[in-house]
Amino acid sequence: ADWKKRFDIVTARAVAAARTVYTDARNFPKDSGRFILYKTPEQLKEDFPEIQNTAPKRKWQLSEIFELPGNAGKRQFLYY
Repeated sequence: ADWKKRFDIVTARAVAAARTVYTDARNFPKDSGRFILYKTPEQLKEDFPEIQNTAPKRKWQLSEIFELPGNAGKRQFLYY
């Protein structure tokens, strides 16, 4: 099946570095589609600059950092 431009949202959690996920799936979202990646703030210190260099035409943004229930750590979304 051809997955090109078929999805409104492409999301991933604990799969790979943001650059790798984007490179492997960059053709999946529709023209109006979005990427939403779920990461730790520590991971994003490295991933955010890399993804901006990999896909500079995209307006990559970071969500606020949020606490997971039960002291399970902090998370953040990387998205465009």
